[in-house]
Amino acid sequence: MKWHPTLARLCTAVNTVVLLVFAFVGGLFPFGFVVYHLSDSALREPGMPRAAVWMHQRLSPKHDAWARARMASDRPGQLTTADLAGTEWPLFGSVFYLWTTEALQQAHKAEDAAVPVPSSVYAAEAIESATTLVLDPGHAEWVRRHWGNSYLDQQNAFYRMLILSAATSHRELTGETTYAALLEYQSWALVQELSAAPFGLIEDYPGECYPGDVMAVVAAVSRSGQPVPGGADGFRARALRAFESPALDPLNLPPYQVASRTGQPIGPSRGCSNSYLVFLAADVYPALAVQWYDLYEEHFWQQRAGVAGFREYPRSMPEHDWELGDLDAGPIIGGFGMAASAFGVAAARSVGRYDHAYPLAAQMLAASWPLPDGTLLLPRILSNSIDAPHLGEACILYNLTRQPAEGMPITTGGRIPLLVYAILAAYLLGAMVLMLAAWQRAWPVLRSSQPRIPFVWVQAPVWAALFAGGVVLFVLGHHAAGLMVLVLSQLFPRIRTQAA
Repeated sequence: MKWHPTLARLCTAVNTVVLLVFAFVGGLFPFGFVVYHLSDSALREPGMPRAAVWMHQRLSPKHDAWARARMASDRPGQLTTADLAGTEWPLFGSVFYLWTTEALQQAHKAEDAAVPVPSSVYAAEAIESATTLVLDPGHAEWVRRHWGNSYLDQQNAFYRMLILSAATSHRELTGETTYAALLEYQSWALVQELSAAPFGLIEDYPGECYPGDVMAVVAAVSRSGQPVPGGADGFRARALRAFESPALDPLNLPPYQVASRTGQPIGPSRGCSNSYLVFLAADVYPALAVQWYDLYEEHFWQQRAGVAGFREYPRSMPEHDWELGDLDAGPIIGGFGMAASAFGVAAARSVGRYDHAYPLAAQMLAASWPLPDGTLLLPRILSNSIDAPHLGEACILYNLTRQPAEGMPITTGGRIPLLVYAILAAYLLGAMVLMLAAWQRAWPVLRSSQPRIPFVWVQAPVWAALFAGGVVLFVLGHHAAGLMVLVLSQLFPRIRTQAA
């Protein structure tokens, strides 16, 4: 059978190319990408990081396609109020995407060289689909179940903040007044409700009040620019009641959760909420944001074992150093909070603390596992693959695009943590192992005069089916499944070689 050697060489050549592609995509590219962008001055001082611009340009069409597909599905109506990832994350991720797009647009207007093309141009379709998704009544089913048909008129701080933010970003990015009535009504209604509340607190869900989301409401109302009862300055002054004693924990920081009717903290402050509060407050109460950040640093910042970041719980609570965490916090590893440290980039950049922002951003970029198509593999894996596949990537872009509030003092410095070098070494080592495996597979076949495939009628069809199936799955957008099938294809065919 003269075709045996030709088939064996063909299969080997294809498998070798696949391994080399794996080496480039999974190892060499992320290594080069991270090394290149770590030298960007906009990670160490004010400015728009080039990495954020590059990734946003590639995320925009993906986010648009996902948002349109979700809008066309009946998935939102099938979710229960207990499925927070399925209900909250699609909207929250879309708002983070819009906030990022708005920040890039502002950088372009400020003639930042890193943003040569307005984000409102290349992301025009994604802006529309993201806004439409957030404002879609079908995506409000979970809050309607909590609050009934008055879900747009009372309490419901988190959801109403999201729709107000999306409508504001749409106006700022497009110049259109499509949602002017919504902006006017929600701004006015939220200000009246917060002003009338005994402690300036309203709830997300019945019996659940989170100061971070109350601050998000204050920031969203301020950004909307709408006339409000008592004027914007008067509203911000009254809203401070929610962030003063008795609604503070023993560290003088707002707690993660509070009782809205008494103003009393429910538990301590936490890293995930502190990072959130600081970057939101920076635009509304810059002096308070700096004060909170200083306390946050004092009680939550840590550097150990070559890692820098924020704890999820203060140092006085070491019993929480190793936990799976919850939906807001993510895993807690050696005290480090995943969400606290990730959003700590936004918090640090917002108050000009680049001595923290730089090492945090370096770790975030390195650990994100960037791929050539702009995908950030680890955030994609950690996101909800069905309901919010791009949440993690949108949050990372948001963190990287924060700029210090006007007049904020700038502190530079900070070193690249050892963790970054370890991740870079892993990328490089992984690529080298794959390239070595490719060589070890190809060289004996190249040297052999008569390479043969035992049980060729079994092995060859199995290999062809796996290879073709993996490629098709990948092209159709099922990247994880396609990758797994392509990996399986590398097990076939087993070839017997004979020296030339």
